[in-house]
Amino acid sequence: MLPFTILLVVLSAAINAFVGFRLKKSGNKIVFVLLHEILGTIVLLPLFLYFLLIETVSTTTILFAMISGFVHAIYWIFLSKAYEKGDLSYVFPITKAAPGFILIFAIMFLGENVSLEGAIGVIIIVLGIMVISNRKNNYRKKLRETVMALFAMMSIVIYSLLDKKGVDSINPVAFLFLFTFFLILTIAIYILLTNGTKAIRKEWKISKKIALLTGSLNLLAYCMILIVFVFENVSYVIALRQLSVLFAVIIGGQILKEDQKWIRLFAASLIIIGSIIISLFA
Repeated sequence: MLPFTILLVVLSAAINAFVGFRLKKSGNKIVFVLLHEILGTIVLLPLFLYFLLIETVSTTTILFAMISGFVHAIYWIFLSKAYEKGDLSYVFPITKAAPGFILIFAIMFLGENVSLEGAIGVIIIVLGIMVISNRKNNYRKKLRETVMALFAMMSIVIYSLLDKKGVDSINPVAFLFLFTFFLILTIAIYILLTNGTKAIRKEWKISKKIALLTGSLNLLAYCMILIVFVFENVSYVIALRQLSVLFAVIIGGQILKEDQKWIRLFAASLIIIGSIIISLFA
């Protein structure tokens, strides 16, 4: 991978962990997601419109954006449900177990060539995630959170492949705006059907400032990823972004005072080793 793409992915990973932390601490989590997506889009709207106006948007691009936006919304819904009772340092690593699946799907459907070093790096990263997530009897005690996190993880696999195809047809910033529009629309409909407008007003009163911050950062972070997709294999990008697991485990242990801190830090070191292998040798 190129040095500037590594930097973009690492910054995106740090922001991703911070957004997970704020989502965990929020009240109505899916409403918080809706607010931060809307506010972030408003802040970055001039940038979005500039790139959208200079691009030719095809029907195929709109279709990819529509499907991607829907899958992104599904991801946020499952993630929000997982965080209702699940620890940040438990749920977050499970959702980031995507690299192994990304590797397989990228070879099968995108025709990417993955080197031996890249495959080894992905395997080490997945091993680290398994160690973090493996707590005695945890799957029995927290079956709902585990299932929701796994569904969120599979959503990442699907939307990563869709977004890779999307940025091949249009500027990444323009594509980000397009799929975010459909993401917001999907989540808004879901909330109106399940929570009503009262929940939106309540969360707005207590979370509007932090939602503005996380929304802006979250869109910038994913914009970085879409830009990197133009230059790098999707399996390598998603694998390196697993550094967010290290940041999330530190936040969970030091700030939220969650248990299993040391074994999770050890597992996070495996993720770093795998990421270095991918970055330097893949």
